Amino acid sequence: MLTVASRLVNALKEIAIAYRFGATEMVDAYVLVFAFVTWLPAVWLSLLQTVFVPQAVRMNEDEREDFVAELFGWVIVAGAFASVLLAVGLPELVLVLTPAHPGADELRAFAWQMAPVALLGLVTSQLIALLVIEKKHNNALLEGVPGALILILVVWQGSVLVLGLGTLAGFALQVAVALALLAPRGMRGPRLSTSAPSWRRFLGAVRIAAIGQLLLALAYPVDQLIANTMDAGDAARFAYAYRLVAFVMAIGSLAIGRVVLPVLSEWDYEKSWQITSDWALRVVLLGVTMAVGAWLVAPWLVQLLFERGAFTSADSEVVTSVFRYGLLQIPALFAGVLLTQFLASREAYLPISVIAAMGALTKIVLSVGLGMAFGLEGLMIASALAYVLTAVLSLLAARRMNLRRGGWGR
Repeated sequence: MLTVASRLVNALKEIAIAYRFGATEMVDAYVLVFAFVTWLPAVWLSLLQTVFVPQAVRMNEDEREDFVAELFGWVIVAGAFASVLLAVGLPELVLVLTPAHPGADELRAFAWQMAPVALLGLVTSQLIALLVIEKKHNNALLEGVPGALILILVVWQGSVLVLGLGTLAGFALQVAVALALLAPRGMRGPRLSTSAPSWRRFLGAVRIAAIGQLLLALAYPVDQLIANTMDAGDAARFAYAYRLVAFVMAIGSLAIGRVVLPVLSEWDYEKSWQITSDWALRVVLLGVTMAVGAWLVAPWLVQLLFERGAFTSADSEVVTSVFRYGLLQIPALFAGVLLTQFLASREAYLPISVIAAMGALTKIVLSVGLGMAFGLEGLMIASALAYVLTAVLSLLAARRMNLRRGGWGR
């Protein structure tokens, strides 16, 4: 429930931004910069949860403390480098792709104001991983900390400066809260070294998972780049619709994860596969039901949440249409979540990474083609088709494991 609460806070943040600024060139610039400065932290958090946490819990305390200190040092260096690169390079990249971008000044301003978010986000991801190891489940609330501060500041004072610097302050507050949660544990200071014996095993596993996660997390920033080549305000409208779709998906995915994954991990292969097979149709039907229900109430939902202040009825029509097309991805997504969790319970990390990479590449290619052909709705259709592909590939991988009776490649 803490994850849902955090997603709700982030959705309220989008509503506040829509109220203050509507769907304008300035919001286009903001959501694009936000997508890129949070890209690497999202990738890093996923890699830490997939690779670092399972390895760290098996280390003795001294070994883990040494490795964490060294890893932290390199994370800070990488974050500082990424922040400088984003501040200098992101506006130029966007202006090369869209030379007549109407929000060029805002784009440069947001890039300089928000670039340090990449560093802060990487640090927070590392701290969250340590909280997971310590079994402090309130770490899920950290996701909503930046959104909560942005929400308060935007409602209090709507300006470009407050939005950009408020976002930076929100992520700084997130680091502070994470450090406070870890204070009883204590931590060694970061250092630049690779002397800890755990590096080889960690890097070996990261190499397998990194490509898939990098591409998977890049899909949304690419969508934002494409949306910024369309009409003024379209990137903002896409972001508002995407946030609504993400909230619906989070509820279903969380339910599946909480109910199914613990069960899969407890049973042997044959029983786990039987449970997965029994639940497959149920989660697809759950996705269809949620999608149909949200489709029917979409016009009223968008009007209720967004249509006030600077957000117009014309904006509502576009967001409603994009939101409805975004709902098409939910049934296949839920099936993919179930099948991926089955593969994860069997430690089949290589097929998970390969499938994620193939799905992400498919999504990016389809987004370019369908986005040009059908506009914002085409970006959502591309997501739906990519999720269908990953669900099918996950099913084939699971069936291959079934033929080999429980082990990938045995």
